[in-house]
Amino acid sequence: MLCNPSSKDRIMIIAPHPDDETLAAGGLIQKAIAAQAAVRIVFVTNGGNNPWPQCFSEAKLKLSDADHIRWGKMREKEAMAALKTLDLHDKDIEFLNLPDQGLTGILLNSPGTFVNRLADIFKAWRPTMVICPDISDLHPDHNAAGVMCIMALNSLPDDRDRPGHATYLVHFPKNGSPGRMRTAIPLSQKETALKQQAILCYKTQLILSRSRMLSYAKDREMFLTPHPARDAKPVIRKRNTSPDMDVACVIPCYNTEGFCGPVIRDAAMHAGRIIAVNDGSIDHTGRVLHEIASELSSVDVIDFPTNRGKGHALMAGIRHTLNMYRFNILVTMDSDGQHCPDDIPALVRPMEDGADMVIGERDFTKMPARSLFGNMIISYLMRSSFPGAPRDTQSGFRAFNREFVSNIHSLMNGSGYETELYMLIHALKNNVLACVPIKTIYLDKNRSSHFRPIIDSLKMLYAFKRQIQGTGLGNITPRTGAGTMTAAVFDRFRVK
Repeated sequence: MLCNPSSKDRIMIIAPHPDDETLAAGGLIQKAIAAQAAVRIVFVTNGGNNPWPQCFSEAKLKLSDADHIRWGKMREKEAMAALKTLDLHDKDIEFLNLPDQGLTGILLNSPGTFVNRLADIFKAWRPTMVICPDISDLHPDHNAAGVMCIMALNSLPDDRDRPGHATYLVHFPKNGSPGRMRTAIPLSQKETALKQQAILCYKTQLILSRSRMLSYAKDREMFLTPHPARDAKPVIRKRNTSPDMDVACVIPCYNTEGFCGPVIRDAAMHAGRIIAVNDGSIDHTGRVLHEIASELSSVDVIDFPTNRGKGHALMAGIRHTLNMYRFNILVTMDSDGQHCPDDIPALVRPMEDGADMVIGERDFTKMPARSLFGNMIISYLMRSSFPGAPRDTQSGFRAFNREFVSNIHSLMNGSGYETELYMLIHALKNNVLACVPIKTIYLDKNRSSHFRPIIDSLKMLYAFKRQIQGTGLGNITPRTGAGTMTAAVFDRFRVK
C-alpha cells in the first residue's frame, strides 16, 4: 500500500509536532493524493513549547505562557501552509492540542484519556493505514506518541477492517534504524522538490535547523514495520539509558530555570548520559533538573547547596562521570541556551580522527560586547604564546576523550571560568586539539551569562600568567620567543 496507494486507501498520519508529517512523509502524501487516496493528518501537539528558536528569534531570555501559545499558533499556520503546498486542505488536518514536551508524562501517568481519544478518531475516520512515530525514536514526544498509538490500535476490534500500521523515524538512534523490515518509497525529482518547498514553510524551525530540516528532502522515504510484539505491553523508550555509552555530557547550571530544561532534553538526544550540576541556584533550576531526571533515567543531578563557581561544577560532573560510567567521549556545554545540543555530533566527529580535545568555535562578528571583551584579550595572549591556540578560547562547548578527562581530573580541582583555560593550555601542550564551527546564539545580548567581563577576564589573565611563569598546572612553557611578547602584554595590563 505504501509504495502504490490507490483510491481505496485512507491514510492517517500521526505527527507529534508540526513539521514531522512533512519531514517523514511529504513524499508519501503526494503519492497518495495523486492516486486519489484520502489523507488525514493528526497533530498531537502544536509545538508551542519550542524555546530554542523562539528565544533566539524574539531575543527573549524567558517565555511566558502567552508566548508559548502565540508560538504554537504560528506553527499551526505553518503546518497549514506546508500541507496546502502538498495539496491538502484544512478539512484534512486536525490538532489535538496536547502539551508539547509533555507526552511522556501523559504516557507514564494517565494515558487512558488520550489513547481512547485516538481510538475514537480511528473508529470515526476508518483509516486503512495508520502511520505514526516509531517507539525507538529518540525524542520523548515521538516515542511516547508511538507507544500510545500502538495502545489505541490494540484497543480496536480485531477484524478485517483493522487498519494497517507503519512507523517512521525523525530522530534516529545512534545505531541507525531498528532491525525490522523497512519499506523504501522512491521519490521523483518533482516530488522531492515539492517536499522541500513544503519544508520551507516551517520558518520558525529553519531559524536554527535549516540544514537538518532540508536534509529530509531526499530521493526516498523510509518506513518501518511496527514493533513485532504488537500484542505485548509496549516498552517505553525515553532515551539511550545504558551506562555503557559512547558520549556523556556535563552541564553546569546556575539560575537557568528558563533554559536548562530544553538544553538537557535536547542534549539527551545525542548523549547516553547527562550529568547536570545545580551550582547553588537560587531560582527554580534545581526543581526543573529533578523533574527532568524523574522523567529521563539517563539524567543525573548533582546539587551544590551554595554557588561554588563553574569550574567546581565542571570538575564535580567530570568526577561523577568517571566514577560511575564507562564512556569514550565527554562533552561539556552551558545551560543558558547559548549552545545548541544539535551541534554535539559535529563536535565529537574529530575524535574519530584522533583529536583529544575539540572546541566549538563561535562567530566573533555575532558576539555582543560583554562577551567579546574577554575573548579578544585572552585569545590574543594565547595565540601569541601558543600558535596552535584556537581563536575562540573561552567557548565552553567542548569535547574530550576519556584519557584527557582522566588526566585533567588528576591535575586540577576547579574553581571559576579559568578552569576551562587550564584545560585548553594542557591540551595545547600535551594533546591533539581540533576546532569546529558551532551556531552562535546570544539571547538578549547575552544577559543570561554569568561571566563578569572585567573580574573573570582578570582572573583568567592571572591564571594564564601563572602558566607562563611555570607556577600553574603542568608547568606549561610557551613555544619560540613568545614569552617576551606575552610579558610585555602583562606589563601593559599590569597583571601582577
